[in-house]
Amino acid sequence: MNNQTLYKTDQFKLISHGYGLSYEFISFDRMQSVFLQGDDALTFETELLVAQDANPYASINAILSFMWSEYYLIAEPIVEPKDWPLIISHAEMIRA
Repeated sequence: MNNQTLYKTDQFKLISHGYGLSYEFISFDRMQSVFLQGDDALTFETELLVAQDANPYASINAILSFMWSEYYLIAEPIVEPKDWPLIISHAEMIRA
């Protein structure tokens, strides 16, 4: 399956899986992620495009922050595996 990072900022990362069949939306500040697939992925993509069209001068961080405010209630915590070195934060690993 094709995975593509659509946006990567200091606050968020948006990954498309399978050419938009599903999306993974990550908040670095909250250390949470939302996984959307099927109709939810289609709705998310439509809402993202509408938000971008409605705010053509807004930064991508502002747009993704707005989108996060709509989807954060279904976010899941990102859990660090126990075998990761303690000196490397999970946010550093995701940002890579």
